[in-house]
Amino acid sequence: MSGSTFYVDGLTVYKSGNANLDTDECTFLFTEDYINITISYTPDGFYNPSVLAVFLEDISHYIDDVGKLGTVTAVYTTDDITFTPTSSFRAKGSSYQAKNVLYVGTSGFTPGVQYNITVSIPFNQPPNLYYPENGTVIESNYPDYNKVILSWEDCANQYYGVISKYSDFSTIWYESTIQDAEWDVTLDSGTYYWKIQAYDEVNEQYSEPSVGTFSIGNAPSKPGYAKIYAKNESTGVNLTNFSVDLYNDTTYITKSTTTGSIEFSSSEIVEGEYIAKIYANGYSPRWRIIESPETITAYLAAEDMASLVSFNLIDYTNQFKYRETKLLITRPADAGTLTISENYFDAAGLNKVYLENNVNYDLTLQTTSLERSVGPYVATQTDFVSLVVGDIELIPPSTVYGGFNYSIQKTNESVILTWTAPAGSLYSPFIYNITDTSSGEMVYSISSIAPQGIATFNYPSTEKQYYIQFWANTSGGELLHQEYCRSDQQLIDLQVSDYWYNVVSFFILATFGLLFGYRSSKIGAFLTSILALGLYVAGFLRVSEAIAAFVVVLGLLAILGGRKQ
Repeated sequence: MSGSTFYVDGLTVYKSGNANLDTDECTFLFTEDYINITISYTPDGFYNPSVLAVFLEDISHYIDDVGKLGTVTAVYTTDDITFTPTSSFRAKGSSYQAKNVLYVGTSGFTPGVQYNITVSIPFNQPPNLYYPENGTVIESNYPDYNKVILSWEDCANQYYGVISKYSDFSTIWYESTIQDAEWDVTLDSGTYYWKIQAYDEVNEQYSEPSVGTFSIGNAPSKPGYAKIYAKNESTGVNLTNFSVDLYNDTTYITKSTTTGSIEFSSSEIVEGEYIAKIYANGYSPRWRIIESPETITAYLAAEDMASLVSFNLIDYTNQFKYRETKLLITRPADAGTLTISENYFDAAGLNKVYLENNVNYDLTLQTTSLERSVGPYVATQTDFVSLVVGDIELIPPSTVYGGFNYSIQKTNESVILTWTAPAGSLYSPFIYNITDTSSGEMVYSISSIAPQGIATFNYPSTEKQYYIQFWANTSGGELLHQEYCRSDQQLIDLQVSDYWYNVVSFFILATFGLLFGYRSSKIGAFLTSILALGLYVAGFLRVSEAIAAFVVVLGLLAILGGRKQ
């Protein structure tokens, strides 16, 4: 029986010696993929077998006692033996090739026993948690929204992450399957426990989870301070003579300078938000928001080069409340992006700004939890401009879903989910998935019962369409939200897929072509081509689809070629 091979629970065991153990020892070889071996046996008489482990690496031999590393004394026992060889697990991210040898020998006489081997598959070492380090206290930036980027050792292709406010994870705040070794979450103040578990290529448990804890604390108070410089917006030349009105609900201070800067000390202002109006002779005024302590540079436009533009906010989503919404106006420059104006809308929804003529500015709407890119704007004269916000999903009435509210904001770069879940509004964590419609692959997924948060999905491709599905089991009933979106079309809120967009577009082109082709095929072909171009520009058709549609219509028009030209 020497050299026989046995298969036990998926493990290949090579046995040398005699099957009846009538020689001094029996050897078993096993691979690095298994770590625990239990040997059950029944001794004959008063004789017990000895069990030794040998760890082989290169040519060296290391003899260790079973379960007692560092000694070579044999183990004599009538109990089941659990053998845990040293270094038998596979190293993270590598293929560990070392072998281990288990010797089951006799003591004095042959006991004539039957040996049964049971193998248990080990978990690999858990990934090391990098940030936040265990016990870290993170400074709180906002009472409700604090972005934390969790990171850990990159040792697998997929991970499962869980965040809880309880050390036993009895209530889960967040849970998600993550492809990378980083996880962006938004949390309020408090203490959190988090664990990361790695999975292998076949989506099987790869390691015991690594567990860590951190806290988000209230930010320590800082002394108030503000310093303001001013420059000519067009030339970048420093202004030495200018004035500043700095104010909030409790403070109003006016200062002027002839030296190029104005300071407000801790004896004049405290930490927090202020509005600064910066103005100078020959220049149009600027308004900026200052978060004390802060230093800013204001860019003023010459009076003869600027026009007064009144921006009117029209919000159909009830997300951007006038007095809580800022209009941020920036412009590109060689040294980077310049902040030109930053101020809240007034009670009438107006925000008046002086802008240089024929300059390309970028407009952004901001609240404490939302940001919406409006796009570019070029001023040519005094103007009144309406900013319409309509591509953010309406939040359901709080009385309908037990107080649970959510919104889905779509921009050219990302999809942003924001939610608020008062205590008792959710029976279980909500589920939020985004799927690539072309491949069916789920590209983003989170599940949470946190009282509030923000989740951002950045489009990996500008060409693909994505399917959004949001489900929540609320105390007011089940909530199901489904829609399609893609980055080159900010608004696809009709839950219409690319397929039906193309079908509708083909129908429009065919009807249009036949309508005009009935009287003249040339005119029909010309007008149909113009319409196909318009549908492409509007985003209903891609280039290949527009060409295909046009060819089909031309074929139909050819049938009518005998009509009057």
